[in-house]
Amino acid sequence: MIDGHVNVSSQKYEDGTDLSPDALLAYMDEYGIEKAVVALGDDNEYISQVVSKHRTRLVGLASFDVRQTYFGMHKPCKGLEKAVSQLGLSGLKIHPSNMGIRPDDLSMMPLLRKAADMGIPVMIHSNPWGPGFYETSSPQYIDHIARIFPDLTIVMAHMGGTRFLDTAKMTGLNIWVETSSGLEEIAQIFGIRTAERVLRKIGLNKAMYGSDFPLPAKPQLKIINKMRLKQEEKERLLHQNAESVFFKQS
Repeated sequence: MIDGHVNVSSQKYEDGTDLSPDALLAYMDEYGIEKAVVALGDDNEYISQVVSKHRTRLVGLASFDVRQTYFGMHKPCKGLEKAVSQLGLSGLKIHPSNMGIRPDDLSMMPLLRKAADMGIPVMIHSNPWGPGFYETSSPQYIDHIARIFPDLTIVMAHMGGTRFLDTAKMTGLNIWVETSSGLEEIAQIFGIRTAERVLRKIGLNKAMYGSDFPLPAKPQLKIINKMRLKQEEKERLLHQNAESVFFKQS
């Protein structure tokens, strides 16, 4: 099994939640997770240090705050080159809510073009919530990016949250969908059968399991195990799709 979305940090949450690499590896061992994608950490250098110690199990994504370079939009492109070639990271993570700008903002265009040219995947947070404007992380903006950059591999984190119906209509595009938070929320409100139908509408060939560790994995895995998925569909969801997107060059 592969977890397509985890987080690590040298700091604990205010409630004492442990995000350390040791805690992450213990979680992975508990649930039989062979590999994971580190989507967020203290900074790019920290993520690099973590994944370099566990190359057979972890890959990491780089992040940049383009708000700091609005009048020098190409600066993060050089940072992305360094993150991949020198730090050994494998992709890009964009969190529109944290930055307070839409992912299709003009300031993002050079960085997205660079990622496409480098052939690396881009994970984009898509679960509308604060801080910032509620809609900043809406799936519609990821749809824009997919159409502007048809050669870019995009992973939509959290299934678009409450906008999951928009996500389900984006079939046929260069978008993969990661399930953390979203799948569990759909099942809680509408039931497991509806959650299964949404996954099928998205396509089991384009969906990948993610926990958003340190969020608990057990509730979502219980939901998946109750779905009427064929074995090959479950294998794509829990392993093969994430393998093909994030680990093909690792």
